[in-house]
Amino acid sequence: MSLEAKSEHSISLSKQGLDNRFSSKSVDFSKKLLEDAIHNQVLDSLSCDTSQLFNRVLIKDSTRFDLNESLKEKFPGFGGDASKAGASIQFEFDLKNGKIKINY
Repeated sequence: MSLEAKSEHSISLSKQGLDNRFSSKSVDFSKKLLEDAIHNQVLDSLSCDTSQLFNRVLIKDSTRFDLNESLKEKFPGFGGDASKAGASIQFEFDLKNGKIKINY
């Protein structure tokens, strides 16, 4: 987002500066935008008859990435040749109700 702010709008903003500006309300707003985008692109194209066969339809995706090794105490890596620090994110979307599922 900080790169796009610079290239598209000539606004210079570091990644950390952007992160510092995100409040819980802005995170909720971003989540709602994503829910609406997925709903508009996917849910509306599904057959209502088909979706009635299931209580819920979950779409899941995950990714892993390396972090700076200075973070290895809080974010241990995945072993092997990977960095000593790493993180994994899992995204889950309930297609029936159009909501992002949050697990803590």
